[in-house]
Amino acid sequence: MKTETEPKQSISAKIGRAVHDFNAWAERLQTWGGQLSTREKEIITYITANPHKAAFFKQNELALAVGVSKPLVISCYRKLGYAEFKEFQQGVQAFYASQINSYQASSAAFRDIDSIDSLLTTALEVDIQALQSARKTIDEQQVREAADALVSARRIFILSEGTGFYPAHYLHQRLLRNGLTSILAGSDREHVLDSISGIGKDDLLLTFFYTQDQKFICKLFSYAEKRGGTNLLITGKLDAELVSASAHTIFVPRGQINFKNSMAVPMWFANVLLLAVELLSGDPLQEHLRSLEAARKAMES
Repeated sequence: MKTETEPKQSISAKIGRAVHDFNAWAERLQTWGGQLSTREKEIITYITANPHKAAFFKQNELALAVGVSKPLVISCYRKLGYAEFKEFQQGVQAFYASQINSYQASSAAFRDIDSIDSLLTTALEVDIQALQSARKTIDEQQVREAADALVSARRIFILSEGTGFYPAHYLHQRLLRNGLTSILAGSDREHVLDSISGIGKDDLLLTFFYTQDQKFICKLFSYAEKRGGTNLLITGKLDAELVSASAHTIFVPRGQINFKNSMAVPMWFANVLLLAVELLSGDPLQEHLRSLEAARKAMES
């Protein structure tokens, strides 16, 4: 974790490759946007003004909405360096995800889902794709540093407000099972400070940030840091102020935009983090778990 002499990392360094998909759309426009014709620029203008529609359009639907030909759409995304429309669409979705609400995403998803069977298939495919994307952006060093922070912390305070409650609660329960001191801060904002008021040197404040008020979380991070603690942020939102306030940040999105309510990726990451803790802890933790299971069986008999 961060030391007194360690320089504060830049925001881009903290989130590293995780921002690539988010920034890809803007970077391509900046790099190659000047090569677009006037009519091709109309496509970009439409997308910018209507991301909640354009993010889910099929190729012919986008062409129809803008009033251009399908070949012009193809020419546009190829000039921006995309090999196919699906890749182009994913870039739009990643960049505009925060502007598209759950209702709009759900409405778009059900355009192509008309039965429980197709729902099962689509949900599986979408979550697999989201997990594969997460694996490309979450690297070994990030997981190792986070697991090291958990193992070395005197106490682990976990914020559990909003959507982040689900992975936070799971992580908390399993950390207790692993013999670590974990404290789950309540979801009642008025009493969150009470839950972490004892935080101090060698303690860790961790949050899964998805729907909370970032200014409030920043204040909690500042409070923990002033008392000698350190912060770990696991987030699906690239908020500059929040990332800057944390000692370590790992970008873990909730899922693909057309299944925004899916928690498959955050729950997967929480489990990966726990398994990494077990891996780094080695034989002592395995012995602890064996003793715990023996004690549980004795109580059940």
